[in-house]
Amino acid sequence: MADEGVVQVAPDSTGKRIRNLSMQVLQTDGTLQTVYMQVVSIVDDRGVQVEFENRDWQQKMLNELVGIRKGIEAISGNAFLAEEN
Repeated sequence: MADEGVVQVAPDSTGKRIRNLSMQVLQTDGTLQTVYMQVVSIVDDRGVQVEFENRDWQQKMLNELVGIRKGIEAISGNAFLAEEN
């Protein structure tokens, strides 16, 4: 299961936050390894969150990320599990 938390970004305290996630990765020997990642929102120069409503762009990005994940899995021999809440 993925655990999630949010931390305040220092030092400006403007309300910007980083989401922290942890996930379990299945190793080739059958054990699970915890992997941590941080998620941020993309904003413009005024601090307004950028909306990516272009479905073609979203699909291209998804395809690229899936390709990267498959490549990493093939090279490392590890399968990556992304569990949803």
